[in-house]
Amino acid sequence: MSILTITSGLYSNAGEVASRLSEKLNSKIITDADIIEKTHQDNDINLSTLQKVVESKPLAFNDFSHEKEKCLASIIKSIFEYACLGDCIFLGILGHLIPSEISHAMRVLIITDKKTRTQNGITLHGLSEKEALKNIEQSDKVAALWTNDLFRKKAWDESLYDIVIPTDKMDAEASVSLILKHSEKLLSSKEDLIKKEILDFKLISDVDLVLSEIGQGLLAGIDGGNVTVTIDKKVMMLAKLQQKIMTAVQKIPGVKSVETKIGKNYYKGNIVRNYEF
Repeated sequence: MSILTITSGLYSNAGEVASRLSEKLNSKIITDADIIEKTHQDNDINLSTLQKVVESKPLAFNDFSHEKEKCLASIIKSIFEYACLGDCIFLGILGHLIPSEISHAMRVLIITDKKTRTQNGITLHGLSEKEALKNIEQSDKVAALWTNDLFRKKAWDESLYDIVIPTDKMDAEASVSLILKHSEKLLSSKEDLIKKEILDFKLISDVDLVLSEIGQGLLAGIDGGNVTVTIDKKVMMLAKLQQKIMTAVQKIPGVKSVETKIGKNYYKGNIVRNYEF
């Protein structure tokens, strides 16, 4: 089973590269729109709410409803279910939600300069220069907010990808060849390791759904059924929250152990505050 994610700047010709890869690898292309629609259908979540989350727009009363966290957990679940269907290529920004623990997933960035992208928008999509630029800026803004929210990094930060392909310097055929060459290394991974990572992927999607009901700032990590939940937010009653997390996560099939730890954004609130006079 191979998992490939392609993130791209709008009008960078990523669609052509993905299409050729799909033929070579016999893989299905899964777009962000596909994932959002599946999440909507499977979880009865409004499409407008899901779209707001993907565009990093604020949701009213999220501190109480945890709606954003529930949407993200449901999207991750949809991604896992698509991945289980067989070899697939995730085309868009939602591939960033695939956990870093999935080492056999290959992450590709396809990008080029804005001038070339604008020209592609004009010649390949029949747009005016003004329309092409507007679409590029809007798309780049969504991508930038998304990666900043997830990783505190810029959308085209090279550290987020295994390969960066500049399509002004490489045509579709050369891009496909480069990706295939690197994918062979990933596919040479031991089969038992891939199976373990897929099981971890399933488990982390289940854990995220449970944690989304508890609150914000809870980050799950998994290794072979052993779950670590990082509390990365301000809390008043730490021990009570830790117990709530452990009780909920322990009920999930496949969980062997649960551990909680404190993240860098944790702050223990004090009733008595210090003042300088």
